[in-house]
Amino acid sequence: MSDRGYVVIVAVIAVVVVGLITMAAGCKVVGAGKVGVITRFGKVSPNSLDSGIHLISPLKRVHQMSVRTEKYTMAAASSEGEKTGDDSISCLSAEGLKVDLDITVLYKLDSTKASEVYRDLGEEYVEKIIRPVIRGNIRGIVGKYMAKEVYSVKRDEVEEKIFTALVEATSGGTV
Repeated sequence: MSDRGYVVIVAVIAVVVVGLITMAAGCKVVGAGKVGVITRFGKVSPNSLDSGIHLISPLKRVHQMSVRTEKYTMAAASSEGEKTGDDSISCLSAEGLKVDLDITVLYKLDSTKASEVYRDLGEEYVEKIIRPVIRGNIRGIVGKYMAKEVYSVKRDEVEEKIFTALVEATSGGTV
């Protein structure tokens, strides 16, 4: 084989290798229960990726956000919840008594709003929106009841009002 033949073979191999590397760099996997938010040079794409394998430009980054049902716990026990130490919710009842509540809330990111949430709030949306919405709504509702009602006779009613308020607050465009 002539020198020219070797040069052609080496050039073809080089092109194939560069092509494979470029394809590998553009191959992104979005895990199960997640949605991929695409950014390019800091600009967030309005379209997101479902779980699975996707071929996208190597210039784009994929940020994975969970769309599974997650729980957020605020409790007095330091071993429970997302924060260390006492993270229970302190509220004032209708008669001005301090009521400490341990709360666990289930939430889920709407996959159709993932790009918007990422653009406006970032991946820390739980600390920026979920936690304050939970705490504010619970304080507002508990403040309308007497302390003994919160813990006994109207507990179910308080729970229902908290649930309704949180659903309205989060599905109304927030998360």
